[in-house]
Amino acid sequence: MDSIMKKERKQAGEHVGVTGLIVNLLLAAAKGVVGLSSHSVAITADAINNLTDGISSLVTLVGFRMASRDTDSLHPYGHGRLEYLCGFLISLLITGTGISVGRTAVGQITEPHTVSGSPLMIVLLSVSICAKLLLFGYVKKQNKEAASLALKAVQNDSFSDALVTLVTLAGMLIAPYITFSIDGWLGLLVAAVILKSGIQSLADNLLLLIGEGVSNKEKEKVTEIIDTYAPSSTVQNILLHDYGPDHRILYIEMKFSDRAEAHNFTSVLNAIKGQIKDTLDMEAVLYLQISAA
Repeated sequence: MDSIMKKERKQAGEHVGVTGLIVNLLLAAAKGVVGLSSHSVAITADAINNLTDGISSLVTLVGFRMASRDTDSLHPYGHGRLEYLCGFLISLLITGTGISVGRTAVGQITEPHTVSGSPLMIVLLSVSICAKLLLFGYVKKQNKEAASLALKAVQNDSFSDALVTLVTLAGMLIAPYITFSIDGWLGLLVAAVILKSGIQSLADNLLLLIGEGVSNKEKEKVTEIIDTYAPSSTVQNILLHDYGPDHRILYIEMKFSDRAEAHNFTSVLNAIKGQIKDTLDMEAVLYLQISAA
C-alpha cells in the first residue's frame, strides 16, 4: 500500500473516531439523564452502551494514528498491527457492555420497577435512531476503501444500536396496553444484541492478532497468476506474513526440475510480483528451488 493510501486509511479512522466520539457522548448524556429520571432500565442501558461506544471511538482515533506511524529501526515492518489491536479492544468493550447491561436487565425482571414514559423519551429515542443510522452510513462510506475490521466493528455496532433503540421505542409505545413490565425484557434484548455483535467482532479481530494464513481464494489467484508463466505444479507452498493491513507479504516456494527452467522463470519475477501487488495488494517474495537430478 503506497503512502497515499496509508494516509487515506489514517484519515478514515480519525474521522470515524472523532465523529463517533461526539455523537455517542451527546446521546449518552441525554439518555442518561432521561433514563435515570424515568427509572427506565432499557434507556439507561442504552446510555451506557453509547458511553462505551464513545470510548470505542476514542480507541479508534488513537489506534489509527499510532498504526499509521512510519517504520523505524525497532519496527521495520511498521505499526499496522496496532489497528488489529484497536479492533480487538473495541470488541472487548462492546462485549463487556453487553454483559453489564444483561445483569442490570435481569435485576429489573426479577424486581421490576415502574417506568414512566413521556413524549420527551419518545423524541429522544427517535433522534437516537436517526443519529445511529446516519453514523452507520458515514462509517460504511469511510470504510469502503479501508476495509478495516476495526471500522467494521464500529459500523455494525452503530446499526445494532439503531435496531435496539427501535425495539426499546416500540416497547415504550406498547407498554400502556400490556399488564406486565416489559422494560427488563427489552434491556435483556439490548444485552443480547450487543453481545452478539461484540463476540463476532472479538473472534474476527482475535484471528488477525493470532495470525491468519492465506485464504484458499488468495492461493487460487496467486497460482493463476504464476500459471501464465510456469506450470502451477511448480508452486510448493504459499505463506502469508501479516504485519498489518498496509504490509502483508506472501512467501511463495517454487520447485523446478532443472536450472534452465528456473533461469528462464527469473526473467518474469518482477511481472509476477507486480500482478500480485495489483490484484491482492500484497508484496511477494519467491523462493526458487531446483530438484535433485
